[in-house]
Amino acid sequence: MSRYTILLDANVFYAIPLCDTALRLAQRDLYALRWSRQILDEAEKNLIETGRYDPQSIRRRFEAIRSHFEDGEVAGYEDLIDAMKCDAKDRHVLAAAVHSSANQIVTMNLRDFPEHALAPYDIEAVSPDTFFLNALDIAPRATTEVIREQIRALRKPPLSTAEVLAALGKSGAPEFAQQMETILAATDQDP
Repeated sequence: MSRYTILLDANVFYAIPLCDTALRLAQRDLYALRWSRQILDEAEKNLIETGRYDPQSIRRRFEAIRSHFEDGEVAGYEDLIDAMKCDAKDRHVLAAAVHSSANQIVTMNLRDFPEHALAPYDIEAVSPDTFFLNALDIAPRATTEVIREQIRALRKPPLSTAEVLAALGKSGAPEFAQQMETILAATDQDP
């Protein structure tokens, strides 16, 4: 049986709180993480262009992602790009998903991946919110621990549980953040 495979779109890598959660879930082997060089390059470029982050820090971040998830980068999909029936600027994303036998594309741009373009390949496009909610349903303990780890790890500057969950919600996972707030409050523990 093959592992459940997720291809992350650039906009998920671009949203740092979402990216952090997705990477931590992948570290727990809840799914196989995939991307293409073009996807990571796009996310890196967009983060640098905001001017909010030190370019060297962003480059190191993406180098660390590539290094830590050595088998994550999909290559050899380029011949499939023109055959994809989704939004032209996202054909490379779908081609990489098809080539890597991904089950899902996690993206904030669901409209760019219509069902008619995905159905022939048995791929589903889901929002980060849906993806994280599914992880919570499938592996509640591991997902909750991932969020606790994420909260503990954020020390420069330190962020409270409420701040981390608010950042996740604002970044594109509002229902997940709300459910995590309820779960963490019910367990009555600091992260």
